[in-house]
Amino acid sequence: MPGFRHYMIVSIIALAVPCSVMAATRIIQILPERLKLSPANRREAVLADLNAILTGPAEPDTIATRPYLSDTGGLCRRDVIKLIYAPAGKRADWNGPLKPNGIRSIVPQYHFLGEEAKQSRESWEKACAQLSGDEVYWAFGDNDDSRAYDALGTLEIAVEAVKKGQEINIDCTDLDKPPKQPNCPSEFVAAAAIINGFSRCDDQPRDCYVFFRTGINSPSVRTGARTNARSPSS
Repeated sequence: MPGFRHYMIVSIIALAVPCSVMAATRIIQILPERLKLSPANRREAVLADLNAILTGPAEPDTIATRPYLSDTGGLCRRDVIKLIYAPAGKRADWNGPLKPNGIRSIVPQYHFLGEEAKQSRESWEKACAQLSGDEVYWAFGDNDDSRAYDALGTLEIAVEAVKKGQEINIDCTDLDKPPKQPNCPSEFVAAAAIINGFSRCDDQPRDCYVFFRTGINSPSVRTGARTNARSPSS
């Protein structure tokens, strides 16, 4: 993507938390009543479903679903569909008309609202639905709701700690224009509000994450933060 990359690292020094025990998997037939429909009617039914959920923002070759509650309470999700295009004419002229050929990828974006246990699943579902059209961050990450919850929850805890003036060590030496003071709470909070992606740190403990922003006219920032705050799953 064009523009600059906006980085932020949050490494949480905390006790390792065991992963949740996976429930037994059951195979459930989805919408069995549609098996009785003709192929044409089944196709129309699925297209109607797609039309109902593809109400998120769009770019020239992508479109997002509406926000919905992920498998983890407190974590909202939407899925971004990127299409494949090819020249519409006989010649491979990419400057001429193009036609859609298929789907290149479907990737999730996440937004963290709060700790799972603080509200019922029904309340979280309503809260996620209300994010449609709101100016909030949406972060790309692995297709893993549990990991996204842990990463974005970790960031939220660090931001709240800074806002409350709690002791937290934030290393700003990697900023493009490092401030004179060794700590940079205001820069950290501002960067956390505009992330659009996250990933695990390379060769670091499981509780270390990289948060970044990519966009036109975005400054390139790499901020390190280390705190003893625990992740939401702790």
